[in-house]
Amino acid sequence: MVAVIVGSLVPSIPTAGIPLSDKIMHFTAYGVLMLWFSQLYLGWSRIPVALLLVALGLVMEVCQGLTGYRQYDPVDMLANSIGVGLGLALGLTPLATALSWVERRFLLNNPGPR
Repeated sequence: MVAVIVGSLVPSIPTAGIPLSDKIMHFTAYGVLMLWFSQLYLGWSRIPVALLLVALGLVMEVCQGLTGYRQYDPVDMLANSIGVGLGLALGLTPLATALSWVERRFLLNNPGPR
């Protein structure tokens, strides 16, 4: 979340020479956030998280308009919200267990140094 907030408010985002669509970046960032939280919160408890992420997207867009070097764009708000919706939907698929799979596979079964 910190990366999304900072990325929303810094003057420019480094792209390493890769042409990226602004809307795809918004969509992807909020989709990944929601999918992440969908793995941490189960069932109906995901709905308040989704609403908070949509609110975050709205607030960040307003804040961008207030910076003087970033631009307010309601289409970015829509891209953020669609990303949240996609992340919420993907949280109902087997992707919702990805974090627990990684934890079981790589962390819990690894006894570590002795």
